[in-house]
Amino acid sequence: MAHSTFFRQFRTLLLQARDQNLQQQGRTTVPADPARRAFLRNSAMGGAALLSAGSLSGCFGARGERVAVIGGGLAGLNAAYQLSKAGMKVNVYEARGRVGGRVHTVQGVVGNGLDTDLGGELVNSDHADMQALIDDFGLSLTSRIEPNPTLDKVAYYFGGRKRSEAEMADALRPFAAQLMADAELLDMDWDTYAPLFDNQSLTEYLDMHADKLPADPNIRDLIEGAVRVEYGVEPDQSPVLQLLYLLPVVDGEQVEVLSTSDEAYVVNGGSETIVAGLRAALAGQIHTNRALQKISRTETGYRLSLSRGRDVEAEYVILALPFTALRNVQLDIELPDSLRRFINEVDLGRNEKIVAGVNQRAWANDNGFEIEAWNDQSVSLLWDSSLRQPQLAEASLTFFISADEVDGLFTETAAATGQALMTEYSNVLPSLAASSNNRFIRTGWHKTRYIGGGYTNFKPGQYTELAEAWLYIEADDPDEAQNFALDKLIFAGEHTSDEYYGFMNGAAQTGRLAAQVVLQSILQEA
Repeated sequence: MAHSTFFRQFRTLLLQARDQNLQQQGRTTVPADPARRAFLRNSAMGGAALLSAGSLSGCFGARGERVAVIGGGLAGLNAAYQLSKAGMKVNVYEARGRVGGRVHTVQGVVGNGLDTDLGGELVNSDHADMQALIDDFGLSLTSRIEPNPTLDKVAYYFGGRKRSEAEMADALRPFAAQLMADAELLDMDWDTYAPLFDNQSLTEYLDMHADKLPADPNIRDLIEGAVRVEYGVEPDQSPVLQLLYLLPVVDGEQVEVLSTSDEAYVVNGGSETIVAGLRAALAGQIHTNRALQKISRTETGYRLSLSRGRDVEAEYVILALPFTALRNVQLDIELPDSLRRFINEVDLGRNEKIVAGVNQRAWANDNGFEIEAWNDQSVSLLWDSSLRQPQLAEASLTFFISADEVDGLFTETAAATGQALMTEYSNVLPSLAASSNNRFIRTGWHKTRYIGGGYTNFKPGQYTELAEAWLYIEADDPDEAQNFALDKLIFAGEHTSDEYYGFMNGAAQTGRLAAQVVLQSILQEA
């Protein structure tokens, strides 16, 4: 799924190019059916709600602590929350001093009254689990895609000038045709072609199809920048399957997008207001600074050796921590080799932010943009991160720094780096540097203990060889559905979601699904 507005817009350009090709051939597109997809997801959620809120609540009795959740990020908190709604008291053990994981909002740092999301920020229209939590806690959303006829939503600065969306889409037409052909191969025979495309890097794919790229080098820059921003790795570390799988899929006769990913909303007050709601709902059940050090089997379940306190024994354990953290835990339990490799080898990409405070929106003009800009300068993507607070005098601009761009992020202070970026981008936004209020904040997720990066990236070969057999898959057909559990050891986190890996919704979804696995198991034993 597209984790950034940047990737969504890149996908939009490819689809526009695809449509131009089809029109030239006298063919028409078949639109996707997002309502049907939403119905399928919601029907699965409805079944889980009936299961958890119904006859199971009487099964627990006074048996004591049955479930322990390791990890107080969005996945772990939602797993505990869903189980609590079913009548279970569940303890959550978090290694760090704060809960929320990669969901973290600060207030008033880059501007008076401004809410700034340092981690997860965007919510899609089809993110049912996130929207369910927002409804539960009485929160609200601001739309980022309401029409504004006076400004371009997105600006493209390549080759020292602003280029139109139509121009960029036209230049992508030959490459989009190649993607369309390869997407059709995947649709016809996934088992044959998915491993081939999974083992081929984007760099290799672009080299192979160099004849489909125009002489203008900015187009290859655009494609490589899109993947760099999306996954936090250089193009030679991203399989082309991720591009093909997340862009088009055959629907009837034509190709259409797989999802309705639109990054349409931001949470008013910041994404961490959801965490605050979960934390309040789980009062007395969250234990911070309790890092998991070792897990072993007992006759009735598992023993968890945690820092700063006694060991914990539990019948069920939900492991809701990034695999970059789990690989540092002593796992004295039997695990299939493919799962151990998944834990030890699949990493998080490097994605960081420098957020700059400004006294005015220097980008809100005819040569600028309303939402975001992507370009061929030192940082591929920047966006207005204060759209939900238009009433404030100050605003903020986020520079999204990815992959090898991160290497130079910590050579100077956040203020010095931020000021340098504001000066650099004044060549396309002339009053940008002058608009600075000299307030900056910088993230460091890839250096943060117990996290180690932005969000999941599968390197060439890893998805089909290691991950595909494990990830949660929701489906009405039980033969197509898949959980991520071994006996009473259950996994959760954005890295465990097939449909939403890399999204906050992937964390929320798999937390709910992990809770559902526990509830179904208890029901079967009752």
